[in-house]
Amino acid sequence: MSEAEAEAKKKAAEEEAGEGQGQGEDLGLTEEEAAIVIGKYAKGYVARKEVEAHKKEREEQRLKEQAEAEEKAASLIGAAAKGRLQKKKFEELKKASQEEGNKKPTIDFEIALSTKFALKKLEAMSGLQGLEKMQGDASDQVAIKKRVKAEVEGWSGSQCSDFLTSVTAMRPYSTAFSAINGKAILRMSINSLSSMGVKQFDHQRIVWAAVKELQRFCNNIEYVPADERV
Repeated sequence: MSEAEAEAKKKAAEEEAGEGQGQGEDLGLTEEEAAIVIGKYAKGYVARKEVEAHKKEREEQRLKEQAEAEEKAASLIGAAAKGRLQKKKFEELKKASQEEGNKKPTIDFEIALSTKFALKKLEAMSGLQGLEKMQGDASDQVAIKKRVKAEVEGWSGSQCSDFLTSVTAMRPYSTAFSAINGKAILRMSINSLSSMGVKQFDHQRIVWAAVKELQRFCNNIEYVPADERV
């Protein structure tokens, strides 16, 4: 490198340093102070980004919880609509019976309704259709019954109360019905109703008709393939 080139390079470096110093002087900061300020701004930028990310995450969680709540509300509304429809059908059957000359539904009529609506309500609670008149391969029927029985055994007291009050239309006993669970309802007898608080015999017969139909469906699931029979 010639002396002229070296001199030109040195001059350029001095000018660049002078510009940097001038900028520093304009701010009234040394290079060390300027570095500290720049570091603080960088930290602030990162902190703002973290806050924005946290806000975005919270908003996404809020939207998710809102969607879940709306879905649950829609499910409850659907269940209520089914219950109203079932009650309407029940009232229509009563009215039809009265119009035929029966001013009051007889106990036998109430028992028949309990039996009839038991599987209808079971369909609604299990989400399965066609339980009343099951068709198809016997092994498939057994699989469906086992599935439904497992669900019934897992019923809480409120679910047992919902089933029995909907089927029998005996809401005064709803609290008594909620004292049992799914396993108990599949093992109880008509004598159990008295200890539950259902002491009137006619009422026992109506409730028992629904319980017996439920037990008949869930407990009668034995199936033996033809090639294994004696």
